Amino acid sequence: MVYKLLLMKRLFSTLLVAVLTQLCFGQITLTQGDYASVGDTIIIGNDTIPSVNIGTASAVSQNWDFSMLQNHLLDTVVYLDASATPNGVDFSSNLALD
Repeated sequence: MVYKLLLMKRLFSTLLVAVLTQLCFGQITLTQGDYASVGDTIIIGNDTIPSVNIGTASAVSQNWDFSMLQNHLLDTVVYLDASATPNGVDFSSNLALD
C-alpha cells in the first residue's frame, strides 16, 4: 500500500510539472491588431546626444532610466493606402509609408 501511495505521489508530481511547464511559455502572439493599418501615424523621437548609460550585461535584474533622453529630432511616419500613391499599382502591398 505504501508503495502504491509513493508511486501515485511521484506520478502526480511528474504530471503536474509537465502541465505547468506547458503553461509557462513566454512567447507572445501577434495579431492583426498589433500591426499598423491605413491612417495610422507614428511619431518617432531621436536623441542625437544621449546621456544614458545602460551598464553591462548581468544575470541580475537591472533598471534603466531613460528620463534624461531629449527629442532633438522628430519624424512622423504615416501609413497610407498603397493604391492611392503614385506607382501604387506596381506593388502587391496594401500599405505604403509616407
